[in-house]
Amino acid sequence: MIRIGKVTAVIILVASALLIYNISFAAPAYQKSSLTFGMIKKHLVKGETNQAEIIELFGVPNIMTKNKSGEEVWTYDKISVSSLEAGGGGGIGAGGVAGNALLGGGVGVAGRSSTTSSRSITLVITFFSDKDIVKDYAVMAQEF
Repeated sequence: MIRIGKVTAVIILVASALLIYNISFAAPAYQKSSLTFGMIKKHLVKGETNQAEIIELFGVPNIMTKNKSGEEVWTYDKISVSSLEAGGGGGIGAGGVAGNALLGGGVGVAGRSSTTSSRSITLVITFFSDKDIVKDYAVMAQEF
């Protein structure tokens, strides 16, 4: 059986805590969406693009309603958040143990900084009342 001294146990505990801390700040998986201003301008053509093509491009809309004229109106709303983290990290150095004294050990942790930005894009599409063809659309994009 291997005996671990108190100091070695503390160093292992601190190293484990730093590892868990760094893993907990891992970035979530990015889910790509084709609902961008460029894709909208490229693929939506008034009087030509139909509902099936739109669903194939952007998926099912967030909201489906009818306006006062009985025309179907679809609304897509996408919000994305980007985060950039810099810095961070930690280091552990251990020397040896002589009696009850720790020789040459140390623990270091560096600071972190982060920047977050958000983007929002809203697409509202109106279809002709007697067809599933785009009559008109409006796009609003924001970045903050």
